[in-house]
Amino acid sequence: MQNQSLLVHQITGEDLINTIRSIVEGSIEKKLAPVISVLSKLKVANIERKEAAELLGVSVATVSNYIRNGKLSPVFVDGSSHVKYKLAEVLALVKE
Repeated sequence: MQNQSLLVHQITGEDLINTIRSIVEGSIEKKLAPVISVLSKLKVANIERKEAAELLGVSVATVSNYIRNGKLSPVFVDGSSHVKYKLAEVLALVKE
């Protein structure tokens, strides 16, 4: 982080706090940008049935039951019968 100096004698406490907040927020945003980019890609990621089961802490058969009960929506890959699941949907179930 580059050094930034302030002349404190002519600044109010509120202005000092706002300046510090601005510097810190800018630094945090720069550090988090790559993480946010990856997370946004994960929202559209699809995972295998076994991976969904592992994340949910249930059996593969239970994941199949979640489809029948409407808790998960299957994603068919390239028009085949191979089923995947939206990672975002699985993670939402993990929170429940």
